[in-house]
Amino acid sequence: KWYYKFLYICTLQIAPLLMLWKLLFI
Repeated sequence: KWYYKFLYICTLQIAPLLMLWKLLFI
């Protein structure tokens, strides 16, 4: 099921942005 790999890659790219967002705005 290819979309699991797709979701995994998206999560890896979005997670650092969320971490930065939390550091900057909390």
